[in-house]
This record gives sequence, structure tokens and C-alpha cells, in this order.
Amino acid sequence: CMPFSLHFVKVKAKLRERKMEAVPMTIFARGADWALKELADSDYDVLSLNWTVKPSAARKQVGSKSLQGNLEPAVLFADEARIRREAGKMVKEFGTHGYIANLGHGMLPTMKPDALGIFVDEVHKCSESMGKGKKRKKNGS
Repeated sequence: CMPFSLHFVKVKAKLRERKMEAVPMTIFARGADWALKELADSDYDVLSLNWTVKPSAARKQVGSKSLQGNLEPAVLFADEARIRREAGKMVKEFGTHGYIANLGHGMLPTMKPDALGIFVDEVHKCSESMGKGKKRKKNGS
């Protein structure tokens, strides 16, 4: 039996065919990691995950559906080395194909903007590094 709200999530996705231009749509169903397979079968293009969901477990359930994965925002209170380590770990766990990096629920007023800059910089560096590694493997060099 499909839970009540999941039925309406799927109906909402279908509305875009009638009411909206073709634009990518993302769904974030808080606390619904138990329904990732069903959400992957919906018409949404991207599934946004809570920062507590393990990327490997999510990928097994959703296949090639694009994922938006979240870093626990409290990491931005840490020092630069820890921010870089956690951001890099997040990107490596999700991979770079069909993945959008995201910062959990966003920033708190007490967080330093420079910490966000470190997060974004590390996501870019790690993604670029992983992309270059894949190109080398394909070319055999």
C-alpha cells in the first residue's frame, strides 16, 4: 500500500507536463529515505537527500537518478582542514556523475561566509580531480 503523501508527490510531478515548461525538478522528502526507490520512479529529475543518508545506500536504491547530497552544515563551524576533509569525503562518496553537491539546510547567521567558500572550493577541486582520473582511465594514460 502506497503511503498517502507519496501518491500526491507523484501527482505533483505529473502536473509539470501540463502547467510548466520542461524544467528540471528536484524533490526533497524529509525523513523519507525509506521511500527512495518509489521517489526514483517518480517524474522528478533529482532526489535531494538528508545529510544522514549514506550515498552508497541511496545510489543502490535509485540507480542512475541524479542525487543532491548534503553536507551537515555544522561542519562549517570547524577549521579549514576539517571542512575540506568532509567536503571531499562527501563528493567521493556520491561520485561526480548525476550528483549535485549541497550544504544541508543552509547556513546559520553565526557561520562565517569564508567557511562556505572553503566548502565550495573543495567541492570544485575534488570534482575536477575525480573527473581527470576518469579521463585518464578511459584514454589508458
